[in-house]
Amino acid sequence: MQLEAVKCELAAEVLRSAGELRLRVTGSSMLSALWPGDEVIIRLQPFDAVRPCHIVLVARDGSLCVHRVVAARNGLVTTRGDALPSADPPTAPDQVLGVVVSILRGSARLTPRSRRCWPHPGAPPKTIRHLFLDQVMPLVLGRMGRAVLHASAVATPGGAVAFAGEAGRGKSTLAGAFVNRGASLLTDDCLLLDETGGAFHVVPSYPGLRLWPDVVPALAGGSGALPRVCHYSSKGRLQRALPFSSQPLPLRRLYLLAESADGISIAPLTPRDALIELVKCSYVLDVTDRSALKLQFETLSRVAALCLVCRLAYPRDLARLPELHAAITQHANGR
Repeated sequence: MQLEAVKCELAAEVLRSAGELRLRVTGSSMLSALWPGDEVIIRLQPFDAVRPCHIVLVARDGSLCVHRVVAARNGLVTTRGDALPSADPPTAPDQVLGVVVSILRGSARLTPRSRRCWPHPGAPPKTIRHLFLDQVMPLVLGRMGRAVLHASAVATPGGAVAFAGEAGRGKSTLAGAFVNRGASLLTDDCLLLDETGGAFHVVPSYPGLRLWPDVVPALAGGSGALPRVCHYSSKGRLQRALPFSSQPLPLRRLYLLAESADGISIAPLTPRDALIELVKCSYVLDVTDRSALKLQFETLSRVAALCLVCRLAYPRDLARLPELHAAITQHANGR
């Protein structure tokens, strides 16, 4: 805590003396505007020049935070991470150190951009949140050529273990089974892979699992219904006391889910077969955009070449979740 307080003082002093500051992004709360590893150029600006949609550097409770302004009133601003469901506490003028004016990503220099959207009149807030976080953002990331899969992932001591497949295959159920046995959630049905130095890391999304009603008693305990994800689905959102890993982790294994009437089987896929399956599981916004598809295909080819993808076939029987968890854990650990 003392070190973080010193960082706050240094950042404020550099901005006051030089007018600009460069910082490296380490968290995922501002996805997809800011990525872990990005560098941001922050410029000193008068508080009365700060506007909603600006991305600002805030010193709060002895630590630094880069979030977006969502409201400014009564001499205070309210900020929030783009990937977070709730806003931060109101921020006083002396806590706003500067405004992000540039983003350095690899060899590219980007300018922060904002878009305003208006929901359909009468659309419930939970539906808007679901569509934005679970549909719009993954599709936009895929449109940018990123590797984004219909997959859930959990954090284990050996790295990230992911479950991919079509809707209803049991991705969230398996992630929940691992969480119930000590793992932390990384993401549910939106797996973003970040490539660094020839390795792929799973980028955390937000703490929440979307579960069908018949699965809730086995994973959430009791028979009470969960808050619905949106108005048009019976799925519930499990968030309470959910262990969550906020740091990217290297991909350890990715299991493509299949149904089996018999026992549990796990078989590695060749890079060729793995690529075909990964493409099937990808979020694709525009199938006619050749440049985005090319970027995505090349990225998925490199994922497939790592030979981390396996086919997992198992009976759809909730009573066998402990057995399934044990089999996956043994395989992922190479035993």
